Amino acid sequence: MDSISSLVIALIANMSVVVVVAYVITRTRVYLTDIIKHKITFSSGLFLAVVFGAFSIYGTVSAVKVNGAYANIRDLGPAIAGLVGGPWVGLCAGLVGATHRFFDGGLSQIPCSIATVIIGLAAGLIQRKLRKPFIGVAGAVTFMVVAESFHMLLVLALARPFTDALMLVKQITIPMLIANACGIAVFSMIIMNLIKEQETQAERDAILLAKEHMESELRVARDIQMSMIPKVFEGNPPRDEYELYATLRPAKEVGGDLYDFFMIDENQLFFTIGDVSDKGVPAALFMAMTKTLLKGLATPGLDPSALLTKVNAGLVEENESLMFVTLMCGVIDLRTGKMQLTNAGHNPPLIVRADGSVEWLKLPVGMVLGVDPDAHYTTAEASLAPGEMIVAYTDGVTEAMSPEHKVFSDGRLHDLVRDNNKDSAKDMVVCINDAVTLFADSAPQSDDITTLAIRYVGTQTVRAAA
Repeated sequence: MDSISSLVIALIANMSVVVVVAYVITRTRVYLTDIIKHKITFSSGLFLAVVFGAFSIYGTVSAVKVNGAYANIRDLGPAIAGLVGGPWVGLCAGLVGATHRFFDGGLSQIPCSIATVIIGLAAGLIQRKLRKPFIGVAGAVTFMVVAESFHMLLVLALARPFTDALMLVKQITIPMLIANACGIAVFSMIIMNLIKEQETQAERDAILLAKEHMESELRVARDIQMSMIPKVFEGNPPRDEYELYATLRPAKEVGGDLYDFFMIDENQLFFTIGDVSDKGVPAALFMAMTKTLLKGLATPGLDPSALLTKVNAGLVEENESLMFVTLMCGVIDLRTGKMQLTNAGHNPPLIVRADGSVEWLKLPVGMVLGVDPDAHYTTAEASLAPGEMIVAYTDGVTEAMSPEHKVFSDGRLHDLVRDNNKDSAKDMVVCINDAVTLFADSAPQSDDITTLAIRYVGTQTVRAAA
């Protein structure tokens, strides 16, 4: 038993050298670019055959001599070559090791040489049959145990005298089985880990590519969406009767908030602000549909409530995603400052009066757009004197969250507008945005933030009368 233990230790020491060098080989460019991807070229196959053939020779050179024969790990190199590179690679590595073994002579000269060639070829045939990068740890160990058992049987069948062959086999079978099985097990774990690394890297690359592709598409979608939002606030041509400014800051690459304004005739300024129920691309598409319907259906003389009824009908149709939009819109007569407004579940706007006081403009609540085909909307009337301002917003302003999980709130917005009641429309919007940003601090933006302000200046006649 002591002699067997010594053999096992000696062979495992030799095997460790082979495994370390084999590990280094698995990190070479040839292995990483060709072999691990199962793309064996002639040059990469030849590289494997020579290297693992040299391992086979090392297995003989480092062997422990027993009764005129060798306890060795010669078959480990051709087995690995075949399992990795296929039949011709395993065969060539086996021939290299077998040729060296044959000329070394000894009791088991012929059976050991034959066994080394057959094991390399058999490993390659298994690799071809499986048609995958590697057989796996359990499969490789099983193959090696069967291969070494075959090797021992071949020695018994061909080596003479038989009694010497039998004694040899009894002494070296267990050490060689253990050493070769351990060697291929360790190498197999290296290979499987490398394959897993490659798969993980491929998955990571695919995810990054998909992410980059998605981000690129979202950037395009954002550019398209923002191009639909007006950015020239003086009117085209410029008008002296009002100041207007608005901003939209999506929480994601694209969002569901909207604002718009345009002249529906020479004296009527239409304006609107809204908030779609969702975020991202679906909300952006629903927002675009809403904005298109509003602009296409807003005609001179059409009551705002009638306009929302038509827009609602268009949104309800084929709204399988059950999205909706809150929206407030109105028309200002630039000759008089009189306003007609209607509301579909949106936040009420603030009015800055000429004396600096601020009040919430009471509007009918109204059903959100896109849900009920029979929804009814009501038009309310209000007016702006020269110098007075209407400030509209989405709930991304009042519901902005601080790091302490407090909301910006209606009250804070009211006080902010009151304290800056002399601001221009642009300064008011910038002031609100800055205050929300400061309040939120490091807390992530959870909703789109949109603000619109219109200060009524009036015509010369109206200003003179005031």
